[in-house]
This record gives sequence, structure tokens and C-alpha cells, in this order.
Amino acid sequence: MRKTVYVILVLCCFIIKAYSINRPYYHFKQLSIKEGLPTSIISLYDDKNGSLWVGTTQGIYRFNGEKIKKYNLPDLLRKNSHYINDIFGDNEERIWAVTSQGISYYEYEKDSLQIFLRHNQPVKASIITTEGSKLLIPVTDTLLVYEKELKHSKAIPLKTTGIHIIKMEPFNSTHYLIINNAWEIKLLNKHTGEITDSPFGESSNAYDLYKDSSGRYWVSFYGQGVKCYNQDGQLLTSYNTRNSNLSNDIVLDITEWDKAIWLATDGGGVNIIYPDTHDIQILSNKENRQFPANSVTCLCHSNNHMWIGMVREGVLGAEKGFITTYTKAAQNPASGLSDKCPLCLWEDKDGRIWIGTDGGGINCFDPQTERFTHYPQTLGEKIVSICPLSETELLASSFSKGIFRFNKKTGNYQRFSLPDKDAEAKLASSSAPTNIRVNDRNEIELYGNAFYRYIPGSQQLIPIHFKNKQLQYSWIYIGKYRTYPFFHDRNNVFQYNKEKNEYETIAYEKNNQILAASIDSLGTLWIAEPNGVTRIHLPSNRKEPLKLPDGNDVITSFVIDHEGIVWMGSLGIIYAYNPHKNHFVIYNEMDGILPNDFLAKPALVASDGNIYMGGSEGLVRINKALKPASAPPPITLKLQEIALNGTTVHFIPRSTMEIPYNFSSLKIHTQLEGGNVFHKRIYRFRIKGLNTEYTETSRPHLVLHTISPGDYKITVQCTQNDGSWSPEFTLLKFTVLPPWWQQSWFILLCAAIIILFIIYIIKAHDRQLKRKYKEQERTIYKEKVKALININHELRTPFNLNLYTVETTYKQQTNPL
Repeated sequence: MRKTVYVILVLCCFIIKAYSINRPYYHFKQLSIKEGLPTSIISLYDDKNGSLWVGTTQGIYRFNGEKIKKYNLPDLLRKNSHYINDIFGDNEERIWAVTSQGISYYEYEKDSLQIFLRHNQPVKASIITTEGSKLLIPVTDTLLVYEKELKHSKAIPLKTTGIHIIKMEPFNSTHYLIINNAWEIKLLNKHTGEITDSPFGESSNAYDLYKDSSGRYWVSFYGQGVKCYNQDGQLLTSYNTRNSNLSNDIVLDITEWDKAIWLATDGGGVNIIYPDTHDIQILSNKENRQFPANSVTCLCHSNNHMWIGMVREGVLGAEKGFITTYTKAAQNPASGLSDKCPLCLWEDKDGRIWIGTDGGGINCFDPQTERFTHYPQTLGEKIVSICPLSETELLASSFSKGIFRFNKKTGNYQRFSLPDKDAEAKLASSSAPTNIRVNDRNEIELYGNAFYRYIPGSQQLIPIHFKNKQLQYSWIYIGKYRTYPFFHDRNNVFQYNKEKNEYETIAYEKNNQILAASIDSLGTLWIAEPNGVTRIHLPSNRKEPLKLPDGNDVITSFVIDHEGIVWMGSLGIIYAYNPHKNHFVIYNEMDGILPNDFLAKPALVASDGNIYMGGSEGLVRINKALKPASAPPPITLKLQEIALNGTTVHFIPRSTMEIPYNFSSLKIHTQLEGGNVFHKRIYRFRIKGLNTEYTETSRPHLVLHTISPGDYKITVQCTQNDGSWSPEFTLLKFTVLPPWWQQSWFILLCAAIIILFIIYIIKAHDRQLKRKYKEQERTIYKEKVKALININHELRTPFNLNLYTVETTYKQQTNPL
């Protein structure tokens, strides 16, 4: 029975240890004063539209992935303070800011914060939460319930007076678990307002609570760590500095990421609890010099990273990775190297990595615990090469000092005496480093300014002679092909032909320096020179250049892993090249690789598949076990916001935007989904309807200042991790309206006016003709009348004369004299 228990315990320890080995690495990007953000952070909220909202002691700020913008509180809320207590979001994508003076919400159309009023007074609350389409706002002694349009639905009075709710989490269909202003855990009936005791028993001194995806409740008690309960109130486990590896008992915030519980502590950095194993991973500046502060106030989980708010150090973005860089230890010697620059690496049978450093002596790295051991007797030594001497001893080559023996158990370090004192003195005084290795016959070969083969059994030192006069000093071993060992020096790549006992040149670069070289199991020789990478397929003697995807041509380090992937180190970048698929992946600072100038010699593929690459700024470990088995989600680019003439405007997706002809600027900002938000990328935009050319930029936005009227469509692409372009995504369809005098309504109006004018002219002409005709008729009529009068006169004159004559004659006849 006791033996069974012992076996179970051993298995449990093994499982926990194996799990801890596979804990992810985290790399960080800081946002602080340099980016325009105050250093003391109070609250964080990710709006899921690509923006991080930051509450500080000096107001509220928004980071859109590129720049930081401050938003002023409404006048009534900033009389005495700009302190932001908390930030929340609702299901209508509204952002809420909580201050001691009241709450406000962000109005997208106005791009500003608006005060939230009830009965013409600011609403004062410590928390805002959602329930479906409803918004719950607990104020003192009352629970306010609003519909999504913010129309007040009802006010539920709390049965216990003097209660102000600080935190609340859903508990069941009728109750919320709350922390009140007395820092007690209680249950709130959301229908009746009744407050009762929680099922957790202990209720006082509670500071924060969180319900995880498994339905467990995590409660932090100030100065006492955290406790985990199930729905029935049963205590499942507790974590504090006395019973676990928790680094600090003051836990200010709790959240979850991939089943792991993240704790923000006041002085102990971030603690990550893995509930299944009870293992705790600590992120602090004691363990990681990239982590700038240990006082963490708040946490906010985003799609593929965690935002960390700190005291006096701004915001830290943490992302998971399988690559990490070990550099010189800061506070904790076991967490890093004794000197930042490793010069050589050698793997022991038990998997430990022995490291020769540039001035820090010999270090030993345990891959399982990720702890370093430093050896004081070797401090100050520049160890350029290491090889085994026996089960308990190593041979170490110290630059310009000679060969030393090192005891792995005791750390004892003393000079190794060679049988030939002249050879020993020559190697010790050499200005060229002496590289050492064990060959297939367990002989130790020394390559410096002279070349020797040492046989440990007989303690003989035999000079290595070669006819090839091209070969230079300090050979570097690069691997085997067909049992032949391969080497390179400054200008040559060569192999040792054991049958002929000769060193045969494979590649000779008379006018070029060989920066690094390696050979794979298929006989492909990889050579890096200042002007690029060349690969030579030895079976066919086919030689061809290898073009890197980003146009870089300087590679200084090679490692070929067990799967045939070629890892190439450059300035701050590592390329992973799959020769079978002709496919590149680029890793840089945001993947865990600190700025580094990689060296050719400290490169190693360990027996467990892990890859180690050393450089001037540290040792990179590529932990293949942590690499995601599935491909990363595809990159998606979508529209984040539009600013017209410097003002953010609301836009309905999949519609066409109309823009006036006299606009001064149009800024289109894109949002990246499915990729590393801090990864340096190149974006290229195209304006379809204008031309077919691309506009490339390192910033995720496009600014237009003038464009002729017409219909346009803006598309965008960005570089992926392999350096290739992502698919092309449509961001915006828009129409630049012509000036009012060119618009159709104005043209139609003008046409109508012209037609009416023509009609008017025609009608006026007709009226004029009619008047003229009438005048002519009147004139003719007058002429006719006048003619008739004249005729009448002409007729009447002789008639009257005749009549007068007749009358006179008649009178004379009737009256004779």
C-alpha cells in the first residue's frame, strides 16, 4: 500500500513537473510616457473593436493600436479630480467610465464622453454590468435597470439600507454575488432587492471576485491571497504566500485566459494559477527583466494577449510564445546568464546545456526548471569552446589563456596540462580562439592558431597536418554528411576525408567572408556571406542563392533542426525556412527575440528538439514543445474608424459613404484581427477607381487629402509572419460628391431654366409678332379709312358742286326775275 502511494506521488510530481515545463513564455510591449500615457493605471477595457480604453489617475485614454488619444470628462465630473475608478462596456458597444462624481459614456457620433443623468443629476455607481439587453447600475440602496436605449425601466430598492455595491458577478437565475462597501460578500436578489449571506462562509475583508469559465468563484481577501469556491459554497482550494508559490497576498484583480487564472498583485507582479495542477507561474521583474514593475493594479484579456495595468509603469501587453531570450540575470541570478553574451554551447547526456560566456565564465542551464547555475571560479573567463573530458569533467577553452578542466559537480576550475608545453604555450598566447571538440574516436581535437589531436587514454598530443594551404585558423565544426565531419573557417568550407586523412575544400570564398555555415542530412550545404545566403546540394553539386522574403541579405547564424527546418539568425530576427515547402516564417522582438546580433558558434539543436541560438545580447531558446500544433488563425483586416476633416464619423458597415468635394482630409484606420497587435508589419492600400497602384506604409492607416469626384473602393493588405502578403480586404466604399454646380440636381435645374428661358423667348417672340401683326392691321385699317375718307371727299366735292348747280338752277327757274 505504501509503495502504491509512493508511486502515485511520484507520478503526480512528474505530471506537475512536465506541465510546468510546458508553461508558455510571455513577451511584453510597454505603453507609457513615451507614447503619451500616464504611468499610473487604474482600469482597462478592450472594446473588441481594436481599441484599449485606459483609466488613469489623470483621465481616460484610448489606444487604437497605433496612437493614444485622451478624452475629457464632462464638466460636472471633473471639478475636483480626473481619477477614473473603472471602465466597462455594454452589449451595445457603449463604453462607460466611472468616477467618484458620476458615470459617463462614450458617444461615437460625437467622439466624446457624455454625462449620464437621472432626474437631471449625475448617476453615481462603482460598477456597471449587463444582463442580456439590459443594463444594471447599482447606486446606493437601489438597483437601476435600463433597457438598451437607456430608457429607465425600473428602480429596485435594496432591502438593506446604506449599501453600495463595489463588485458583482452572476450567481444563479435570481441572484448576484456582490461585494459591498463594507467589503463583505453577499447575495443580492435582483428581483426583490433582498440581500442575504453568501454560501461561502467567510465574507469579510473581500476585495475582488471572479467567476471563471468552469463555474468556479475566485475571491481575493485583502492580504490573504485568493480562495476558490464551487457553486455550493464549498472551498476548493486557497493560495497564499504560506501554502503556495504565490508571490504576494494582496490580489487586486482576477481574470482568466485559456483556463489559467491571472492575478494582479500589489508588489508581486502577475501570478498565473493553473487550477488543474495548482502550479503557479510568476511574471515579475525578479524573474524577467522585461517586466518593468511588480505593483499591478488591473488586468484585461483581449483576443490573443493580456493587458496589464501597473503603478508608475503604464500598460504592458503580454503575448504567449514558444521563444524566449535569456540575458544577463537582474535580481535573481538563477533566471539568467552571468554574462549576456554566450560564446559556445554543449549539451550533456542528461539534457543540461553548458554555456561558455564572454567574461562570465561557465553557466549551466537546466531546460526542465529553466534555471541557470553560475560557477564563481570561472567568473571573468571568456569561454570560447567546451567539450566533455569525462563523466564528471569538461574541458573549457578560455580566450588567450589556454585549456582548463572543469568539474561539473564541484565547480572546480584549473588549468589542463598538455603533454607538449610548447604547444600549450602557443595555444594559450594565441590571439585566435581555440575551438575544441570530441571526434568519433573519442579524441579531443583542438583548432586554434595550431591544430592538435589529444588522446586522453595515452595522453598523447599529435599535431594535425594538412596539405590544403587555403585553410585558416579557428575551425568551426558544422556537422556531418556521410560520416564525414564538415568545418568552416573565414573563407573555406571543407570536410575531413577519413579514408585519405585529408581536409578537402568544398567551397572557397577568396573575396568573401563566410559568416556562418551548416549542413543538413540530405547533403545541402548552407553558407552565409555578407551579400546573402547560398545553398549547395552536394550530391548534384547544384548551387543556388536563397532570397529572404524581406530583402535582408545578412545571416550570421545557422541551425538545422530534426525536421529539416533551417533556422537563420540575423540582426534581431530569426528566419525559419522549410526547404520542402519553400516557406519562410519570420520571428522578431514581439515573438520573444530581443534585439540581438547572433553568432555562428553558439548554436545548438538539443536532443529534445529545442533550439538554442546565442548572440551579443543573450541566448534564445526555441521551445518546440510550446509551439502551437495548429496553424495560427488567418489574419483579417477590417475598418476600425474613419476621420473626416479630423473628426471621427460614424459609419454603417457595408454601405457607401458620401464625402463632399471640398474635404480637407480623409483618414481610414484599419484593425488587425488574428495577429500579433505589436508585430511590426507593412501595410499596403489600394484605391480602386483611382489607379491600380499600391501605397505602402508601416502604419495601419491611409490619409487622403484630395481626390476627384467619383466612386472609389479602398482595399488593404499587410505582411504575414512569413513575409508574404495577406489576402486583400475591402475597407471602405465611398463616393466623392462633385461640387454643387456639377451635381445632377444643379445641372437639371440649369437645363430646366434654359428650357423655360427658351420657351419664354419663343413666346415673347410670338407675342411681339402678334403685336406687330396687329399694328400692321391697325395701320392698314387706318389707311383704308383714310382712303375711304379721301374717296368720299373726292366724290362729295363734285357731287356737292353739281348739287349746288342743280339747286341754283332750280331756284332760278322757280323765281324768274
